[in-house]
Amino acid sequence: MNSSRLRLVGGAILVASLVQLGCKGLFAAKPDLTRYYLLASLSEMGGHHEEMRLEPKGTCGAVSIGLGPIRLPGYLDRERIVVRVSANRLELLDLSRWAEPLEQSLYRVVAENLSSLLGTHNIRLFPFSGPAPDFKLQIDIRRCEISDDYSATVTACWFLKDGRSDEVLVCQETRSAKPARSDSISGSVGAMSEALGELSAQMAHAIAKECAARQSIDTGRLGP
Repeated sequence: MNSSRLRLVGGAILVASLVQLGCKGLFAAKPDLTRYYLLASLSEMGGHHEEMRLEPKGTCGAVSIGLGPIRLPGYLDRERIVVRVSANRLELLDLSRWAEPLEQSLYRVVAENLSSLLGTHNIRLFPFSGPAPDFKLQIDIRRCEISDDYSATVTACWFLKDGRSDEVLVCQETRSAKPARSDSISGSVGAMSEALGELSAQMAHAIAKECAARQSIDTGRLGP
């Protein structure tokens, strides 16, 4: 093989090597920058939420509570986290997503909050099976989103019903807005968890009041 052919072969090998390296760089796996977030219950958030807990807890310890349905607006029923930037404009964050469906997360967090606040583990999730619960708690979420200043707002209309007759005992709208503890999506999700904690506390107080009223009636029937 003469020198010219050697140069041609060497050049071809060099070009092939450069092309291979370029292709590797072009098709190399890029790091996934997506971050996944979970809402937290009061107990998961720590001791500075102790002031929300009800005392005494014994009033509702034996009471069964049916939680649900919890209804969400269609625009919130998605994996990407929603940010409200104006009254009529929303943005969906591509790299910030819920680790579980938001509806499922709301059931989990509210159930854990009510259990902690009321001192009962007898909380059943919709749809209910078996005997009717003592109380039913239906929640219609109107807003559950973060703002472009990282604060979070939860607005909900909720109904506390008699578990057997479906009579509405309490109907109330709650709006809770919380600032983030840090200018980050993680801080915003923490603020949303706090807002859900405040909503849970209001519902728990209503349930405790109804429990106390029932116990008072039962005591009166028994007589001295």
